[in-house]
Amino acid sequence: MERNWSTLCLSPAFWGRGLTLAWKALLAPYVVDGHLASLIIIATALIAAFSWNSRLVVRHRTGLLRGIAVAGAAGSFVIVGQAFGTLPAAGTLALVAAGTNTCVNLLIILAWSQVFARMPMASTGLVLGISYIAGAAFFFLFQLLPAPVQAGCALLLAPASIGCVQLCSALLDLGESRTRAEERDGAAATGNAPTGRPVRDEAAPPTTAALLRSYPWRMVLVIVFFAFAVGINRIHSTPQIDVFGAGLAGVIITLCTALTAVKVNPFVLYRAIIPVMLAGLLISILAGPHSLPAQIAANASYAFSHLLLTLLLCDKAYRFNAPILFIYGIGRACMGAAYLLGALCAEALESWLAFNPLFSVEVLYGIVLLGSVVAILSWVSRREYLEVFQNRAPETPEAPTSETTAPGAPVPVEAIPEAECKSTPSPSEQATTHPAVAPVRTRGEISRTELLRAMIERRCGQIAREYRLSKRESEILVLLAWGKSSKRIEEALCLSPNTVKTHVRHIYAKLGIHSRAELDALVDTPANRS
Repeated sequence: MERNWSTLCLSPAFWGRGLTLAWKALLAPYVVDGHLASLIIIATALIAAFSWNSRLVVRHRTGLLRGIAVAGAAGSFVIVGQAFGTLPAAGTLALVAAGTNTCVNLLIILAWSQVFARMPMASTGLVLGISYIAGAAFFFLFQLLPAPVQAGCALLLAPASIGCVQLCSALLDLGESRTRAEERDGAAATGNAPTGRPVRDEAAPPTTAALLRSYPWRMVLVIVFFAFAVGINRIHSTPQIDVFGAGLAGVIITLCTALTAVKVNPFVLYRAIIPVMLAGLLISILAGPHSLPAQIAANASYAFSHLLLTLLLCDKAYRFNAPILFIYGIGRACMGAAYLLGALCAEALESWLAFNPLFSVEVLYGIVLLGSVVAILSWVSRREYLEVFQNRAPETPEAPTSETTAPGAPVPVEAIPEAECKSTPSPSEQATTHPAVAPVRTRGEISRTELLRAMIERRCGQIAREYRLSKRESEILVLLAWGKSSKRIEEALCLSPNTVKTHVRHIYAKLGIHSRAELDALVDTPANRS
């Protein structure tokens, strides 16, 4: 299906995420107090996160999507009535309508996250960037229209965004069904027809405790620092500045993903986007927290944090088959809590400055900026995070086992699970793993190791295309070629043991081999020939 991504990304249906941005900005002057809105966002995100294993998967529930659309339209109707004076501007009805719109906005974003979790990172970045640009253009276009027309648009934007979610899901389902049909035809042509249900459905769902243990907390912590900083500075912003900053972020994200689409990964995005966000904080410090350049920079940084969170977590869900509702809900709740804490700190400082003029909010900004740099350096210094981004298992020594199989001995397909867990390291693993006490490696040794990795990946890619392996099977093939055991593959790809065993069986059947020695011979790397 990868060959169809460029066509899908250009479909206007995938830009429907921008309608939510325009809808939120149009109703921003009439929504509830910012602190209450943050509390609603935190509560909604946490409820969605911890109900990830229920039947309320948004993109599969047509009735739920229609309910969200109706609730958004009803809330917009009440708010528009308040704006035109036909409904009271205060009271319980106004509070409920504004709170409903805040909740609906987050639910629509969660629905879109389930769409983006089915797409590669390069396509998701391109779609998100274009959506933010389109949303900003819609908003400023609506500002030129008469007030009644703006009101009508506000009523239709939420249902239109939900309709785009359903249309995009249908397009992705159609593309995946075509891909599965092509894989079945290819497998039948080679005599390796798949049996049983798809492997993706055989994995036992992980527990919530396991998801919390494997959650990318360091990655989210860096973004949380930015949300805290923006919460300090953004309390005097306007919808126009918000949307302009979001559109600017969309332009940069689009350019970044378009220029690095061939090798885009989370680490590349961090290196490209984090400096821009740090520059936004620095401008806020130098220009003053309430100046126009500072507000634009702060809002662009906040939009960047949303985009980066969506891209990183949707990529994790796409590559590791993780529940996007859980990982995105937790991340969005953390961002909402950090933003709320920043706003409360700013208000406390403003009231305290009257009694202590020697202290200023710039000092707090400096602390946040320093904390962000420390968090980023701490995160990128962990080599295993970069390796996981590149679908590599962490380079730690394997624990020795008392029972091993003889090198090169054939292993029956029926005995693969037990044999793989006890297999001895292959030559490729000996070339890529460290001993118990790793010696200092020279630059030439490091270059040879990286070259060997690249050769193994390239050869595995050729094998995957030749034998029509699925994306997940291709990832496991690379790890097998590196000599990783089943346990290491489970940890690297966050899969259950049964899923890994089933994938290995299918790979061996499609390749027509029965042992690791035959796989090494098929890959035929320099390490295997030496």
